[in-house]
Amino acid sequence: MRGKYFGCLLLWCGLAGSVLAQEVYQIDWKEGDTPGAEWSTTGKVMNSPNGSRTFLGGITDETSTSLSLENLPEHKVLTLEVELFLVGSWDSSNKRWGPDKLNISLEDQFVLLNTTFSNCLSNDWTGSQHYPEDLTGTGNYNCFTGISYIGELGYRQTWARYQPVQNVPIDSTYKLKFSVPHTAETFTLTFQSDANEQDGDPDDQTHQWYGIGKVTVSTHNEETVDEKKWADLRGKLFNPFIPISNHAFWEMMRYPSRFRSDFELLKTFSPERKWWYSRAEQLLRIQE
Repeated sequence: MRGKYFGCLLLWCGLAGSVLAQEVYQIDWKEGDTPGAEWSTTGKVMNSPNGSRTFLGGITDETSTSLSLENLPEHKVLTLEVELFLVGSWDSSNKRWGPDKLNISLEDQFVLLNTTFSNCLSNDWTGSQHYPEDLTGTGNYNCFTGISYIGELGYRQTWARYQPVQNVPIDSTYKLKFSVPHTAETFTLTFQSDANEQDGDPDDQTHQWYGIGKVTVSTHNEETVDEKKWADLRGKLFNPFIPISNHAFWEMMRYPSRFRSDFELLKTFSPERKWWYSRAEQLLRIQE
């Protein structure tokens, strides 16, 4: 098993010495690695064309990829950090070539992400995507919204449609972070792509797939949030720039008791239903 469990990387709370946060798993793929027993995947550990990264890649719609951990320490919150690589002509919500979707779920029932992405340089800058919202949102965000890097891995594609011929990067990197209420000793995180053409037939995924880079898992006890920090996160939650709102939501889920108590109040701050309502209702078991 190449992934590592950490029992000594702890954050402590005051003189009482109670553990607030503990990093329990981390993997950053190395050359020669094979996925350990905690991984279920058809993906392969591979090097990027430019040699800058090693990652679990070549993953398609064929089957899901899962990470399963057990014997977690006692906790109230689980935080998952994932580097997601999208390679090739991801067509997002394009009415002719899409939709190209990716779902990330916990225990196959708690949806953390269900969205579309667009590598618009491979689509002549015509793509729009649902991310950073879910499919329940409008899906009208510019391609690469919320991205961390374009062309980090070095995959490229030649476009001969225009003169001069253009050689453009066709890989994108998204750094995802989710915090969720969680108390079980085990969990399974599942990734599943679903790339389709307009007629519903599956895409030819020879040159279109996703990869997974560094993954970190941490557990947390219930924390009391500083009021100044909570007010700042609340303001960002309603920021019209969705990447800021997205980040704020998952940070606020670090404090599920506070979010639960403020949920009805938060909904009164906007006359329109926000993208995160359904996510909060599911994760906090709240019904309108």
